[in-house]
Amino acid sequence: YINITGRGLYTLEGAQVRPVPGGEGLVGKSGLIGVLELPGGTLIIATERDGLLALRGGAMEEWANEAQALAKSNGLYKTTQLRDGRLALATFSQGVVVLDGNGAIRERYARGSGLPNAEMFSVFTDRQGGLWASHNSGLTRLALELPLRSFAEVGGLESKINTLRLFNGRLYATTRQGVFYTDGAAPGRFTPVAGLATECWDMAVAQGRLLVATNDGVFDISGARPERISRGYALEGQEGEVVGVARVLHASQANPARLYAGLTEGIEIFDFEDGKWKSRANIPQLREEISSLLEAEPGQLLAGTRYE
Repeated sequence: YINITGRGLYTLEGAQVRPVPGGEGLVGKSGLIGVLELPGGTLIIATERDGLLALRGGAMEEWANEAQALAKSNGLYKTTQLRDGRLALATFSQGVVVLDGNGAIRERYARGSGLPNAEMFSVFTDRQGGLWASHNSGLTRLALELPLRSFAEVGGLESKINTLRLFNGRLYATTRQGVFYTDGAAPGRFTPVAGLATECWDMAVAQGRLLVATNDGVFDISGARPERISRGYALEGQEGEVVGVARVLHASQANPARLYAGLTEGIEIFDFEDGKWKSRANIPQLREEISSLLEAEPGQLLAGTRYE
């Protein structure tokens, strides 16, 4: 694709220059950076200062989404298309940004997530599916084909991590100070889950919900705010009820609607009913701290204790 001044977007096919229907919409726009084709034939046109334009059905318009807002406010140097169809942008000040076909930002790479700085000059792909980024410190290869992510400089975490879990596109970490998460909008920067200021231990995903074991019992943190699903129970020789300190979770393989929590004293059993996890029973007579749970076979739960 080429941009002919005063005429718009053309294709160069051999020695022939042919106009692209609707390409005259590029007249008056800032310099052409790249043209990427989406499934269905829509062309995404990247410009230096006018951001991202969509050309479909012979009509050109702004590609109205969060990627367009970022492109116009930060400027673009280069673009490329990944092997899986996603789009990668080299930006002036936001590093490398990876988009899906709808223009939603899926990943960002800058200082703190593998790149030495946030000013990128170019991006291109290799035959193995890797994405190369050019910057003022040289070249960096982003191995997007591997199911790995590196957090070289982690912000927002000031305590040891007990466990990690991926859920709905976010990476969650349990710590002494609560649960924190990071996502593609701010890779390498962890944000606390509000309303959960206690030491947190294990996590489990069951029935599409993210559950966490904490010093204050078991919480469902899938919604806007954490919801405690543990209930109090009586201990022999102790007045009132206590909520067990939960250290480990196990989603039953034999019964997907059942969850077990290993406590500092016993086991708590949960069932999934009416779209929520509900505490059903406690087995406090073990009086041992449960450190691991395992189903050896359907209907048989093995509990490992910390001391015995």
